[in-house]
Amino acid sequence: AVSASLVMLIGLKLWFPVCPVMEDKIMTCHWAGNMLMGIVSLILAMSLVKIFIPDLKVKLGMTISSVIVSFVPFLIPGILIGVCKMEDMACRRGTQPAARIFSVVMILIFVIDLITIISAIRKAKHARK
Repeated sequence: AVSASLVMLIGLKLWFPVCPVMEDKIMTCHWAGNMLMGIVSLILAMSLVKIFIPDLKVKLGMTISSVIVSFVPFLIPGILIGVCKMEDMACRRGTQPAARIFSVVMILIFVIDLITIISAIRKAKHARK
């Protein structure tokens, strides 16, 4: 999750940025890009913190919240915040599909993590008996 979040953060700046600000006109996709940077940074921070948490139940809660937060990048460009109307704009060609792919990948990573943590909690519970 950490490496995927880092790739997305770098990607938002280098490979699939939103449309540039044009003179005095700021397009809505600019705000979508800013919000994506914030949400992806939050996902990265949650993933980093979780590495250092030893308690499995705390990790479980953090992973559940990470699954929920990982839905947001899917919704931001084009649903929660608009993107340009023209199909050939950078936000439509790159940012929007990249955000949706990232969101799906992160959800899958966190669901796998969730299954692993639940399994570890069950094993620990049976070991105590």
